[in-house]
Amino acid sequence: DVDINGTLRKELEFKSIDLPPCFDRWINLKNDSIFKKHYGRQPRGGLRKCVESVGATWDGRAHNGLIDSFNTAKIVRLMVQTGFRFTRPTRGLHRNGDPFGQKKRNE
Repeated sequence: DVDINGTLRKELEFKSIDLPPCFDRWINLKNDSIFKKHYGRQPRGGLRKCVESVGATWDGRAHNGLIDSFNTAKIVRLMVQTGFRFTRPTRGLHRNGDPFGQKKRNE
C-alpha cells in the first residue's frame, strides 16, 4: 500500500512520469482484513512473519522491493490454491490521483 500509494507515486512525480494504469487499483492483503478473512487471524509482524505463518519459506532480504514482491506473491498463491477468490481491489486512485479505500488518519 505504501509502496504504490506513496513511494512509487512520489518517485514517478519527481521524474515527471505518469503512473501506469496497471497501478491504479490494488489489494492490500494486510490492512483490509483479506488475510484475516482467509486465515481466520490478523497478520502479525512484518512480511517475513506473515510469509512464514502460512507455511511458506522466506527468501531474500527484507525491504527490497523485488524480493518483497516475490514473498508477497507466495501468500497470494497459497491463498488462491486453498480456495480464496480475489474479487475486487481494496485500494486505488481516482482519475484525479486521489486515493480511495484507505482509512482516514487522526490528525
